[in-house]
Amino acid sequence: MKRTLIIFALLLSALAGWQWLTPSAPAEAESGESARHGPPPEIVFQKAFWRRPGPQDEILHAERCEQQDGSWQWFIQVRPSPALVKHLITENAFGLNSKASAVNINDAPAWFPVLKQAQCSPTSHFCLHFDREANLLTATDSGGGFRPGAPEPKIVSQASETAAGRLPRHMPPNPPKP
Repeated sequence: MKRTLIIFALLLSALAGWQWLTPSAPAEAESGESARHGPPPEIVFQKAFWRRPGPQDEILHAERCEQQDGSWQWFIQVRPSPALVKHLITENAFGLNSKASAVNINDAPAWFPVLKQAQCSPTSHFCLHFDREANLLTATDSGGGFRPGAPEPKIVSQASETAAGRLPRHMPPNPPKP
């Protein structure tokens, strides 16, 4: 009886160890869509436009890629609601400038069109095109992630230590006796 219990315990632990060591594919990877395209479209929309999609915003395509070094890039195509058009185009929420020439975009997905006329940020990383006739908004952006900023310049004081109205920084070598 004791021997049978030991064999059973060994078989049970071997089965548990085998399942623990066998890599399991996540459920998302089985379909292939989510694994290739990153987060869900609503999250891409939210990170792209700093707001949640409204009930009338129809997300047609959305991809966001994040790299190990913290850099990222996203692409999105939306049939926008009037509220989103007002926010992005009329109010120009991101302070974009018009650019008449085609925008060169690297690593764009096959569905992403060439932006011949777009509103772009001064660095041309964030570009947005709105086709009023088709009610189609297409946008992209990329960035370097969280990297250290430029060092701050050293502040050089013009005033000397003995300037009038200031106390010296150090005690005198022989303090006066009362």
